Amino acid sequence: MKHWLKRGKKAAIHFFGNLSLKKKLFIMMICVSVIPITIIGIYSYSLSQDSVLKAKSAESQNLLKNIHSIVRSQIYDDLIYQSIEIARDENIVSFMERSVPADSHSYPQIQKLLITGTSNPYTNFLYLYGKNGLHFSRTEGIDSAISDIAASPSFSEFEQSPALTYYGPVIQIGQARYKTFAQKVFDNTNQKVTGYVFSGVNEKSVKRLVNENDSSAIGTIVLIDQDNSVFSSTQPGSTLALGSLISSIPADRPVSGRIIDFSGVKYLVNSNPDTNSNYGRYLSILPVSEATQTNSGIISLTFMLVLTIIFIVFLLAIILSNSFVNPIQKLAQLMQKAKLGKIQTLTPKYYDEMGYIMRCYNNMAEELNHQNYLLDEGRKKQRELELKAFEAQIKPHFLYNTLSTIIWLIDRGQNEKAAVMTHALSQMFRISTSRGNEVIPISKEMEHIKYYLDIQMIRYEGDFVYQFDVEEQINACLVIKMILQPLVENAIYHGVRGNDNGVIAIRGRLMGDHILLEVSDNGGNLAPEKMKEINHRLSHPSVQDARLGLGIVNVNDRIKCAYGDEYGLHYEIEESWTVIRIRIPIVRGN
Repeated sequence: MKHWLKRGKKAAIHFFGNLSLKKKLFIMMICVSVIPITIIGIYSYSLSQDSVLKAKSAESQNLLKNIHSIVRSQIYDDLIYQSIEIARDENIVSFMERSVPADSHSYPQIQKLLITGTSNPYTNFLYLYGKNGLHFSRTEGIDSAISDIAASPSFSEFEQSPALTYYGPVIQIGQARYKTFAQKVFDNTNQKVTGYVFSGVNEKSVKRLVNENDSSAIGTIVLIDQDNSVFSSTQPGSTLALGSLISSIPADRPVSGRIIDFSGVKYLVNSNPDTNSNYGRYLSILPVSEATQTNSGIISLTFMLVLTIIFIVFLLAIILSNSFVNPIQKLAQLMQKAKLGKIQTLTPKYYDEMGYIMRCYNNMAEELNHQNYLLDEGRKKQRELELKAFEAQIKPHFLYNTLSTIIWLIDRGQNEKAAVMTHALSQMFRISTSRGNEVIPISKEMEHIKYYLDIQMIRYEGDFVYQFDVEEQINACLVIKMILQPLVENAIYHGVRGNDNGVIAIRGRLMGDHILLEVSDNGGNLAPEKMKEINHRLSHPSVQDARLGLGIVNVNDRIKCAYGDEYGLHYEIEESWTVIRIRIPIVRGN
């Protein structure tokens, strides 16, 4: 163990020793200032947050207790008392004892009694359910729900028990939800149960009464029924979103200040102390972030204090480092750039030892820049000589082949074709000389290649035809001359030669910030693997490949040399067509 501690200490010292002076100063100032203040701030915030949550929980439980008491006294107790009075009414008792059904008009007193009962703002329906099969209510659509309650196991237990009041489940009638109750009705003779008076309170009535109390400070208030189902909530739609959270809260004991993590959000949950009530229980659900938002002042103060100290530390580090750290860093950065070929100089401010080192470096940088300039100029001239030598080789070779064909035509009496070839040849050389200019309009380059194709069509009669599709707007733009001839020659010899249906297509169009020229043939002789090799060579001029034609390489190198590495040739295969795309910049002519 001691061995590892010793090695760790040695490694830490070595790491710290290799840091820059500015970083060392900054780290030491941070250690003695920012870290202690941050720790104290976090500890203070933690203590205050606990206090805030405890106070909020106490407030929530007191308010829930009050709400529970108000709802019970003003709604539930009053509704049950009213149901008891109705159950004792002689007209109701008589109704339950009948054995023959009768319509509502036969019982004006019962109807009047129900009208009076439902005039109470918190009694939203009354339903007479007799064991004799007679049922009566002024509320439509309620029969099915009451029948379901009467058939439930809990209601059967109530029937067999001595209890007078049944605390029923929540039912849904249309869009409304009701908390139900039932009161037993006894006959006057032998005190046997002859039926029940069902009553219900609308969820909206409960919510309205709850909202009359200022409960927004403790979050969403949810009323949970005896079966742990949600009856009402102060926030519409929240019961569905928080359903899983509510189901995880114990129903058999009070909840005080419990923090529950739900869907990545922490909630503070509290309940009213009376968990055994037949009237259900109330929960308050409040995001912890809202409960502690008043506590954010400590975080803000700590954060601002830390930022202020960091700013002061930075300021001191800058002041201390400007005198001796920054000059060393600048010199190190320039040396790093020099490794990448970017040799720059700097201006020393002082005539001290650091200034002397900078002047020595400037002298060395200027000498290196001069040597690099001479080297680049030599390479450029060498490349220009190589390109000119290649052009000089192309002209005699093509001239020899063309003249041989002309002589052959004359010997066979085909003087018209010989005349066409002679005219085309003269025009080609007129354009290629171009008064010594290295660049010509695209229209002249297209004219040059047309004469070349006319000559080749006579030489390879019947092997191919050619097409031109060049946008008018690029004709006046300039391009280095003789870049299409090697590509068309390649399309003839390696594409359409010997093909009775050969087609060579020449296209040119404006493509945003550049011009795209294309030479296509339908020879279909280029394999995908070969295309990848060619494109690799064209995108890496330093790679030498004897299998790639010298003319293609020459055109690509000339374009890159003249316009930059982002321009040049690129091969593609489109169905049976081999397409050579030439990307050049837009250079407007006079």
